[in-house]
Amino acid sequence: MKSESDSILSLCNAALKLLACPPASSMNPNGSREERCCCMFYETVRKEVLCEVPWPFAVRRAVLESSEPEEWGCHPVPARAHALPDDCLKVLRVRADWWVCRGRLVFARRSPLLCSYVCDCRDLRRCDARFKRALILKLAYAMSRPLGAEREVREMLLMNFRHATEHLRVSHGVKSVNNFFDGLF
Repeated sequence: MKSESDSILSLCNAALKLLACPPASSMNPNGSREERCCCMFYETVRKEVLCEVPWPFAVRRAVLESSEPEEWGCHPVPARAHALPDDCLKVLRVRADWWVCRGRLVFARRSPLLCSYVCDCRDLRRCDARFKRALILKLAYAMSRPLGAEREVREMLLMNFRHATEHLRVSHGVKSVNNFFDGLF
């Protein structure tokens, strides 16, 4: 059974509270302006925050098996296609001398491959408190413009979000989102 602190609605309401907006009573896409914003932004922002930095609870490893070697694009060396796990949002690392990710496939010269990735962790009970805090801040930032928040409020939310994720950026050498691979969602 979910506790109140672990529900999607409670996270959305915490984000709305930062914007001084009334709480949402449900996740209704046809409800109030606040409820519509929660429905519109929650899933996308959750995935963005998961991919922002390598949250320890969301990093997984998998051994990727491949198909037979096949010609890949204009590259002269045949590559093997390795399907990513279904819950993969972002590839973090592949143990291979040469590899490239295209869509939901990793192409490499050898097989099997050891891959570490960010999983699509939907169970909020598995997420740590720092992730939930970062999610609330980023969700409030995403909803701030449609809900009419002032520019200063939006800037403060973004600054607080960056501060909330700084511990992982520093410990994992991520200086910005740009030097971290693009997500797959």
